[in-house]
Amino acid sequence: MAHRVAVVVPQDFTLFELGVAVEAFARPRPELGIEWYDVRVCTAHPGEATAMGGLFGAHIDDGVEAIDAADTVIVPQADRIDRPAEPEVLEAIVRA
Repeated sequence: MAHRVAVVVPQDFTLFELGVAVEAFARPRPELGIEWYDVRVCTAHPGEATAMGGLFGAHIDDGVEAIDAADTVIVPQADRIDRPAEPEVLEAIVRA
């Protein structure tokens, strides 16, 4: 079974930081001859999310249950310091 990775993003994610995590862990690497990572991008509220700046968006299918199933959890950006992460995300990270 592949190593399971959950990448946690807020509703107004930064495209660069999400892209780095996806590039590093989700891009297929068949040349290595090994099973690569099973990556899930997740959020507290699955559905449409907008990148900061509003020019790009993404549909995020997985909720915080992906954190519970993960072997590794990546939080590629800290949300604004004056606005804490959603309680569901914090609780799932604590469980992890």
